[in-house]
Amino acid sequence: MGYKNVWEPKGVYRRYSGRVSGTTIRNAVEEIEADYRFDLIRYVINDYLAVTETDVKDIELKLIAAIDSAASTYNQRIKIAQVTTCPDVTEIVTYYANQLRDNTYKTQIFSTLEDARIWVEEY
Repeated sequence: MGYKNVWEPKGVYRRYSGRVSGTTIRNAVEEIEADYRFDLIRYVINDYLAVTETDVKDIELKLIAAIDSAASTYNQRIKIAQVTTCPDVTEIVTYYANQLRDNTYKTQIFSTLEDARIWVEEY
């Protein structure tokens, strides 16, 4: 599977591991955004610390951005914390955050889960 979504009282903690592809990320995103609880969440923490390899194509990132854009019409209050120390993942999430989206969701990259949790709790 490559990921696990864990619902929390105010959001979702998502842990990626092993080899992560664009399809893996898209499946993880669609699972949350199709859930009836999506309208109520305030954050998503994407934890990439256990990722060992990535295979994400530009076209896949564009599709994920389009899916997120459509979902944002239902919930615009979400913050996305990207947690990674891997240069490849940092490049992907930076490209997604700065180039593909219309900045619907406030997004920030962190190197520790603790820092990400502090940030998502700030309203």
